[in-house]
Amino acid sequence: MSDDKNKHIDAELVRSLADILNDTDLTEIEVERGDLKIKVKREVTVAAAPIQYAAA
Repeated sequence: MSDDKNKHIDAELVRSLADILNDTDLTEIEVERGDLKIKVKREVTVAAAPIQYAAA
């Protein structure tokens, strides 16, 4: 089991990755540095197409 001190999160790196997602069309980005692996995802919701009824 890993120690709590090994679970340090680099908040600045996470913010930088989130900024990259906002500036690009990417929905997911992952960085690995040694034992540290960070994945940032953006949920993409697709609006349902409006229902079109046939004329009466």
